[in-house]
Amino acid sequence: MEYKVSELAEKAGVTKRTIHYYISKGLLLPPEGSGVNSAYNDEHLNRLLLIKKLQSEYISSVGFSIK
Repeated sequence: MEYKVSELAEKAGVTKRTIHYYISKGLLLPPEGSGVNSAYNDEHLNRLLLIKKLQSEYISSVGFSIK
């Protein structure tokens, strides 16, 4: 399935800014195409969900809580 950045952000529960940040840091591959024609896919979604899971597990293991 293909997603626009706003659709991907909504499905993953992150902001568009977070997606762009992860791309800039190499945590997420850039989309296919550029500008308004850029398209993300299920691999991007799965990677975002994995990042969120790992963040959650790390935060839980070191005893921090997000409020």
